[in-house]
Amino acid sequence: MPETPDPVQDNPRDFHQLSVRNIGEPLVIPEAHAGEMDRPPAEWAHFIWLAPFRVARQTRQTRQTQHLKGKLHELLKNEPVRELTCRKRYFASGRRQDEIIGNSLANVESAAVFCQGVVQLDEKQCDSCLKAFGPWAKCVQLEGGEGHLAACANCIWNGKHERCSLWRNAQTGSTPERQNQGHQRNKPSISKKMASDAWAEAKRILSRVKGLSAKIVQALENEQFERASALLEEQKQWIEDFKRPEGILDLFFHA
Repeated sequence: MPETPDPVQDNPRDFHQLSVRNIGEPLVIPEAHAGEMDRPPAEWAHFIWLAPFRVARQTRQTRQTQHLKGKLHELLKNEPVRELTCRKRYFASGRRQDEIIGNSLANVESAAVFCQGVVQLDEKQCDSCLKAFGPWAKCVQLEGGEGHLAACANCIWNGKHERCSLWRNAQTGSTPERQNQGHQRNKPSISKKMASDAWAEAKRILSRVKGLSAKIVQALENEQFERASALLEEQKQWIEDFKRPEGILDLFFHA
């Protein structure tokens, strides 16, 4: 027979419950926002400024503290000026948006640039945004951005800044007007290394598309239809990037 606990002794379960306390506030993932209209910074902008993504932080072993990776420290010094707004049907939900942003540091930087950069209108938009590439509803470029941050937010997404015509203009000091005058005779548009990098990126896209196909099949077999639908939408975006070649690879073979 099981032993009857001594009523005089403390119940270890009660002690365990008393030793637990909640720390901080619960982290709530906001709903995704889609549309063309600019909105003041709200739930998603503030969420990005918290940088709650593993890819965004690195732990210092000496003091067991965390610091922001890449350019995030500089980006998040300034306050956001608009809410994060995606293209319609790009993300199936706020949770899916959170998952995909958290896939890479470039995606977190892309979201931060969209929330604080300058909207490029009409002919000032980059070529990729005119083709509706990327997740965000508008072509937004960080004022004074350097390196890969000279690209628009849509092209920073997934590390594709080199396809951005705004980024290429920043490398050569050219403007859209000068670019329309054509290339100088006997002068290559870009280097072979840049074309090689673009070719490697094309192969990476194909690999990603194949990987998503396997995940879609698995989700359907498990009757996870909502997940399969979200994965299919993500795959379509990758296929669009590959179906319509542009950016550095196009410029290299055109030159």
